[in-house]
Amino acid sequence: MKENTLLAGPFIGSLDWELYRFAPYINFLKKRKPSLKIIVLTFPERFDLYGQYANIFVPLKLEVDNISSVQNCLGIDNFDISIYRAITSFFFSKYSSRFKISSHLYPDIKGYRSKMKWQFPRQKMDYDFKPNKCNDKSTSNIKLDAFVDLSWLNSKSIRISVLEDIFKFIPNFIDYNSLDKKIKMEVGSTKLGCVISLIKKSNFVIGNLESPISHLAILLKKPLLSIGKIMTEDQIHLLNPLKTLVIQSNSIEEGIKKIDENFI
Repeated sequence: MKENTLLAGPFIGSLDWELYRFAPYINFLKKRKPSLKIIVLTFPERFDLYGQYANIFVPLKLEVDNISSVQNCLGIDNFDISIYRAITSFFFSKYSSRFKISSHLYPDIKGYRSKMKWQFPRQKMDYDFKPNKCNDKSTSNIKLDAFVDLSWLNSKSIRISVLEDIFKFIPNFIDYNSLDKKIKMEVGSTKLGCVISLIKKSNFVIGNLESPISHLAILLKKPLLSIGKIMTEDQIHLLNPLKTLVIQSNSIEEGIKKIDENFI
């Protein structure tokens, strides 16, 4: 007897939109019906947005130059819709002979619909990301108080200066940009999966409200000290569905004190 199976993907859009508006819905459906088999088609570096919820991962590979710079919302700028449809159709046909497909979910990227935020039910998003356990093994020897995300800073010299300032107050932290040098990746682990594992182990995150990695911290309910550009409360509200503590301050010392005050 064929197993009931949900196909998820392809997802070709931005990381931010996948972690806010697609992966959480797939994870919600799996939690609601644990017996449902999940097969996901997405970029390999994003597999751990689905992690332990998915049964089979299918790597999505597209020949697009500088792909991260042209990924926009649910799609890719000027991407041939016929190629997207062909990938979607091939994905379905490949697995429909082996499994009973109960549903095939993927974004509609035609025209204006590629920018529609809630093609999938907003009230049915589960942000409890659980990367595959090999990621916990990869990060098991890392002890930290804070996870630092300076990926949004383009200047290496400024990043070094900010890290030196952070070290004055938090000697025990790990920086996203140096992650590859600090951990030994286990077979099956991803950098994003290790980031999720480390954020969960940390007490809080230092980053920026415009960075997808910092957005991940918010969705994992880890307090965020956001430095750099200041956002309004309304802007933060749109990024913070779980009402995670967010402190905005360009003073590392002041920001850390404010986070501590909220937990005394």
